[in-house]
Amino acid sequence: MFHLARRFFGYITSNPPTSDELDTVRTQLSDELYDLFITMNPQDQRHAIEVARRVDDDALLEAALLHDVGKSASQVGALGRSLATIASAVSIPVSGSWDLYLDHGKIGGSMLETAGADAITIAFARFHPGPPPPGVSPAHWHALEEADNQ
Repeated sequence: MFHLARRFFGYITSNPPTSDELDTVRTQLSDELYDLFITMNPQDQRHAIEVARRVDDDALLEAALLHDVGKSASQVGALGRSLATIASAVSIPVSGSWDLYLDHGKIGGSMLETAGADAITIAFARFHPGPPPPGVSPAHWHALEEADNQ
């Protein structure tokens, strides 16, 4: 639970990306994928940029930048995200935007597939956290998870 509290306070205190950071992201993504990145709220964009800074492999930048893109479908803020996560942890059924938030991996994977993202990007959005799915390099998967969890 400590990591969830740390993420909550990190989320609410994060600064939005600068225009220079957004320009850099634009050069790293196709137009379709950048359009998805921009749908993310500024806190998720900040997190994604930080994850991308922590990966040492250019082949993983797209996955790092877009792994949480499905959260944009829910439009749930920090408190709603926290409550949805707690409700899920104690097996309380949720619906509406909380359900969309909890399903952000599946939603994001579908969004990325439609936009033509790389296989690792689609898989990481869809299945993280968790073990690497078949066909995905465990080394790449663990590098992304480590960068996401720092």
